[in-house]
Amino acid sequence: MNIIIQINIATRPETVFQAITTEQGLAGWLTPETRAQPSVGGVNEFTFDSNNTLGFRVESLERPGRVVWAPVQAPAEWLESRLTFAVAAAGGASALTFTHSGLPEGYPAYGFFTYCWSQYIRSLKLLLETGTGEPDFSPASRAWKPLG
Repeated sequence: MNIIIQINIATRPETVFQAITTEQGLAGWLTPETRAQPSVGGVNEFTFDSNNTLGFRVESLERPGRVVWAPVQAPAEWLESRLTFAVAAAGGASALTFTHSGLPEGYPAYGFFTYCWSQYIRSLKLLLETGTGEPDFSPASRAWKPLG
C-alpha cells in the first residue's frame, strides 16, 4: 500500500529541497525536535509530542528533485517502506509528490497516517508560502492532531 500526496507550492524547487533536507527546514514544518544530516547515509531523527522518536536513513539526495528516506526507527510495519519526496518545476512554482510506499496490505493505521502525512505536507506548503508552518508541538498542530 502507498500513501501518495501531490501538492503545488508557490516557490522554487531548490527552496522545497532545502525544506525537506535541512534541520532548520524540517523543524519548520514537521517537528522542532529534529536532528537532520543532509547527506546520503545520514540518519534524520524526529521526536513527536508523545515522546515518540522516528529515525530515517537518507537513501538518496538528488538536488533539487528527489529525496528518499528509509525507516530505521519506526513502527514495524514501516521498516520495509520508503518515503520519497519528488519535486519538479511547475511554471513559477514547484510540484511536490510525497509517497510513503511499501506499507503492508491491510495496514490498520493506513487512514491515520494518510491523514497525518497530509497535514504535515500542508504544513510544509504553509511554511514555504507564508513563512510559518504547523509542525508538531505548535498551537496550530493541536487543532488537527487526531489523537490528542
